[in-house]
Amino acid sequence: MKTPFVTKDQLEAIAAQYPTPFHIYDEQGIRENARRLRKAFAWNPGYREYFAVKAAPTPALLKLLHEEGCGCDCSSMTELMISERCGITGENIMFSSNDTPAEEFQMADRLGAIINLDDLTLVDYLERSIGHVPEKICCRYNPGGVFTLGETREGFQVMDNPGDAKYGMTRAQIAEAFTRLSAMGAKEFGIHAFLASNTLSNDYYPALARILFQLAAELKAETGVHITFINLSGGVGIPYRPEQPANDIAVIGEGVRRAYEEVLVPAGMGDVALYTELGRFMTGPYGHLVTRAIHEKHIYKEYIGVDACACNLMRPAMYGSYHHITVMGKEDQPCDHKYDIAGSLCENNDKFAVDRMLPKIDMGDLLVIHDTGAHGFSMGYNYNGKLRSAELLLKEDGSVELIRRAARLFDRVIALVMVNDQKQALFSLEERFSLVKESVAGIPGAEADFFGGMPYDYIRDHGVDAIVKGLRNAQDFTYECEIARFNQLHAPQAETLFLYAEPRWDHVSSSRVKEAFLAGEDVSAWVAPPVRKALEKKLGAQRHTHRQ
Repeated sequence: MKTPFVTKDQLEAIAAQYPTPFHIYDEQGIRENARRLRKAFAWNPGYREYFAVKAAPTPALLKLLHEEGCGCDCSSMTELMISERCGITGENIMFSSNDTPAEEFQMADRLGAIINLDDLTLVDYLERSIGHVPEKICCRYNPGGVFTLGETREGFQVMDNPGDAKYGMTRAQIAEAFTRLSAMGAKEFGIHAFLASNTLSNDYYPALARILFQLAAELKAETGVHITFINLSGGVGIPYRPEQPANDIAVIGEGVRRAYEEVLVPAGMGDVALYTELGRFMTGPYGHLVTRAIHEKHIYKEYIGVDACACNLMRPAMYGSYHHITVMGKEDQPCDHKYDIAGSLCENNDKFAVDRMLPKIDMGDLLVIHDTGAHGFSMGYNYNGKLRSAELLLKEDGSVELIRRAARLFDRVIALVMVNDQKQALFSLEERFSLVKESVAGIPGAEADFFGGMPYDYIRDHGVDAIVKGLRNAQDFTYECEIARFNQLHAPQAETLFLYAEPRWDHVSSSRVKEAFLAGEDVSAWVAPPVRKALEKKLGAQRHTHRQ
């Protein structure tokens, strides 16, 4: 049995403010897990966890994990950008990608990230891309063949097929890469490898570590380079099914320590730092997708339709993955009904569960889909035009924080005329409102309004989702940013979007329009036809006088 980290009453209160579906994360659970991991590897002075950003690229979660001593494992330009915006730079970033564009290497280098090369050909490509070879660098190893542990102590057979994976270098290639990189100026070297995914055995990490430790000792003797770190990557999994045992990170850390002391220490490499790149293990169990039952269907099977779909959680549709489901408030009721739990996409695989035994589900019931804290929201997409859901954080004090707003369609656009006492307006408020109203009259879904109070009051009173403002230059941006922050403080449900003017229009302002009009210039391209007519009526006599 899996127990949600929120109660039914909590979820109903949350859903009243943030409609389903949404992802919610457990701050306390994530922090405590990060601390257990750090404690398990505390015996290694240089140890660092690089959280796999791909698992949950949500800034609030990255900042939370960074507070617990974690860096970021990035594999794309966007992930690098997110990390930078979260204040995570330098050697707190491990950049591991494949088929890498030059601009991504350039950005990783600018941020001071540790670059992990996936292929031998990237040695020269990297130098051409950034103009040098970093002093600290890493290479990814692929041993080929089939990796297996056979029967583990937990009764599982861990097996994967590295030889069929596109990642990493052969044994000979990594030796050549180290030799060439050393000649090109590199001084500190690291080894990275990933052999199996989502393992449920305490034996996997120690076995992988032993392979990499032996490789490191051999490469040191063979190439003479200074290997300063070994990156064990990810692969430590989580139990998606209630009957599966969870990995014990303390036991895993101890197993890695024994391999370290048996292989590296005798080789004179007792100063090698260990890195990990865990994603699923770090946040997976501490996320729920919360959805509500909205339809039922009785044909050849019994279906429950929910307001979430595969766009919110792709894994069951893509991989046939199991995610446990709790019907909130019915945890103690017998699971005597067989359902397919389905979303609304035009794809038959849009199902969170197939032939799942659950308590009787009534319309309006809240369902918690477990273990979505990694590769859940991050793998979302927009098929059928579905929009991304909100992300929430259950804080340690029991409060809930909105950490990503739900995407919404703009089916109503309001051109708002505001009172600004600091400006000497040519037209009165009533005149400006009338002109704007006339100008947008032919645009579907567009309307005009005016307001004399604070913008955030209007935002709250009218359910505004977004504020769109045009910018002409940097001065506009500085001014409007202050207003945007103020509005967000008082009306956090609305996001401010800035649209920069095309260069050919960045000189146009109300003052410039007035001056040009009085000088006899044609301003038809700058203003709407109703405004052009109003200018002629208001300033026409002055214009003729000015031209004389």
